[in-house]
This record gives sequence, C-alpha cells and structure tokens, in this order.
Amino acid sequence: MNPPPSPPPHDDQEFFVGYLPAPPRISRGLARVALALLSATILVPIGIALAQRDPGGGQWDLDHQTQVKGRMVDAAVPILKTGDGREVLLVGEGKHAAPALPSLSLVTVTGSSIRRDGWEMLEVSTATTSDKTAGPRVDRHTDRALPSQVQHFRGEILDSKCYLGAMKPGDGKPHKACAALCLRGGVPPLLRTTEDKAGNSLYLMTAANGGAIPPAELIPFVGDPIELDATPVPGASRPTLQLVAGGIRRLRP
Repeated sequence: MNPPPSPPPHDDQEFFVGYLPAPPRISRGLARVALALLSATILVPIGIALAQRDPGGGQWDLDHQTQVKGRMVDAAVPILKTGDGREVLLVGEGKHAAPALPSLSLVTVTGSSIRRDGWEMLEVSTATTSDKTAGPRVDRHTDRALPSQVQHFRGEILDSKCYLGAMKPGDGKPHKACAALCLRGGVPPLLRTTEDKAGNSLYLMTAANGGAIPPAELIPFVGDPIELDATPVPGASRPTLQLVAGGIRRLRP
C-alpha cells in the first residue's frame, strides 16, 4: 500500500492584495522606508546648509537713506572724510562708480549705507558740492606718495561694493562674473590678503602712479587665488597698495 502523498510545501511569503489590509511584514517594511525618506528630506538640506561657507557679516541698509557730510580726500578712490574723522568710501548705484566729486571739496551725500569689518561705504543717490576752497587745505592724499619697498601679497581681488555687504557672498568663483562687471563699472577694487604681517586683511588698490587701475588689468584675475607685487602706502586713510605694473600672477590650485 502506497503512503499518502505529502502535502505541498507551505509558502509563508506574504502577498499584498490592494483591497485587503497590508500584511504585517510588508507594513513594517513600508514604515521603515517612509521613515528613511522623511529623515533624508530633513537631514540632507540641513547638511547642505551647514556645508556652505560663511558669507560674512556685511550689511546693506536698503531701508534707510543716510546723509553724510564731509570733505573729499584727494585720492584715486573716492573717499569722503567726515567731521568726526570717519572715512566713507563712495560708490554709485548698481554696478557703477560714484558720481565725480571734486577733490578736497565739501560735499553732502545721501544714500544707502554698506558696512563690514570696520569699513564703511555709501551707495550715493544724491550729492551736492559746496565751496571747494572752504576750510583748511589738505595735503595731497598719501596714496600718491612714493612708497618705500615692494612686497608680495597673496589673496583675492574683489570689488569693494559687493564684498562689503551688497552681495553675500561677494567673493570667490560664484561671484566672479558680478565682480568683473562691478570693476568694469568703476567700483573700487580691494585685495583680501591671506598673508599680511601688518595685520590688515583688506587693502584698497591703486596703480603704481597712485591713480586708478584700469579694470582690464584686474578682471582676468578676479575670483582666483593670486599673488601680486605692490607697495603699501604709509599714512593712507585706508590700508592701500600701489600695484606694480604687471605684478599680478595667478596661483596654481
């Protein structure tokens, strides 16, 4: 007599049917996947945000118009020196230089204040000039004086308006095109240096003769690490460098 046939092997694999409740094992798996996706949705943006570099503490007060009175310093870079000794860089609206104001003239300017790390700038909306000869005569600005010794600096060429607060960030390769347009429009250039024995991290830049540097000499190097030869100007109202002609070199990454 033959033994009875063996029952078919039991298949304990759960099977999902859309109109029935999900089996427990599948429910637990779906819950874990949903939790993982939710965690990624929260944690990935946080991680990306934390990985971004600090854009700096620049401030641009677009909500208020500030009025400043003082005398224009006789320099390649437009600087207004106030009665209380503050030195305010002047720049125009948009990507433009400040309106031309006679050197040594008494002026009243109104505009939006831009500040960073002790530097002050005003985006000029209106400017009026009074008697140029009123008040004591001021010697020609010391950035025209002959500096003493050529030094080597490493850092990055910036446009002063964006870096001091008009943009965040106002430096690096993401800002390269914007900085080039600002410099072409006459915004004063800055050097942010990474190696400086004098304790300065920012320098205004002028040509070797103390005048404005043609933008075409700076724009090819904007946004890149560079080394340059320049002479610090003793006694300048703001740390200032006179660039040696042809003295900029791009550093290898």
